[in-house]
Amino acid sequence: IVLTLAYSIIFFTGTVGNAFTCFVIVKNSYMHTATNYYLFSLAILDVLTLVLGLPPELYAIWEAYPWRFGEPYCLLKTFLPEMTSSASILTITAFTVERYFAICHPIRPQTMSSLSRAIKIIIAIWISACLAALPYPIHTRAYYYLDDPATKEPIADSYICGTPVDWMPMMTYVFQVSTFLLFVLPMCITTGLYVVIGLTLRKSTTQSQSQRAPLKMLVAVVVAFFVCWAPFYAQRLMTVYIKDDQWTATLLEVQSLLSYTSSILYFVSLTVNPILYNLMSKKCRQASK
Repeated sequence: IVLTLAYSIIFFTGTVGNAFTCFVIVKNSYMHTATNYYLFSLAILDVLTLVLGLPPELYAIWEAYPWRFGEPYCLLKTFLPEMTSSASILTITAFTVERYFAICHPIRPQTMSSLSRAIKIIIAIWISACLAALPYPIHTRAYYYLDDPATKEPIADSYICGTPVDWMPMMTYVFQVSTFLLFVLPMCITTGLYVVIGLTLRKSTTQSQSQRAPLKMLVAVVVAFFVCWAPFYAQRLMTVYIKDDQWTATLLEVQSLLSYTSSILYFVSLTVNPILYNLMSKKCRQASK
């Protein structure tokens, strides 16, 4: 009941908050900046995930088995979180690079921060994220994993949505590559760029006051993304690198805790950004009035 209530609150606040963020950016022309276009893209991703992904998760709390939504939705359920997480981290990296050029190389911001360029980058991000997520639905099926010993017929309640055992070795490589390319590497790049940006602002007296507030908001978005997604990738790497005969009771307990935590933080990540915008951005608060 507690988890159902929490998911319901997340669904309402996340959907309303992100939809309102999109409305505010569209309505106010002074909000039409490259950075806000990236934030608009993030909000759209969050709404899609909440609307299409959270209801079956909420249903699964009360009835985990059998899978009742058919194979097409099973494939979508597998594709959606991978696509949105990839698009989110690439978007975060993109607006960090945009801020880096705007602050550290101010002579070039008109080309690097133009709206047309931002739109092209966002489209490229969505296409790249879709391609990066394709291996997951390709290696996912809705299937019966248990047969009746007497009749050899599939047991109805064993119908699940997941990766068949035969395909797990291939998915192990996919997990490794996606974790590095779509989490570790972007977070390292983003962290490094914000360190450089911070050092640049510290030396500057003309830019620091005007740039510091929006920069703090963007850093908060990055930190929130890392906190919400780190447990997910940690438990995924545990699954990849710990062999069957190496699992101990402690490791299994850690894996279970990470799995439970990551499933909740995944949806928390979809509702936290609008809260950060309103708490940390004066322009967002003014535009919301």
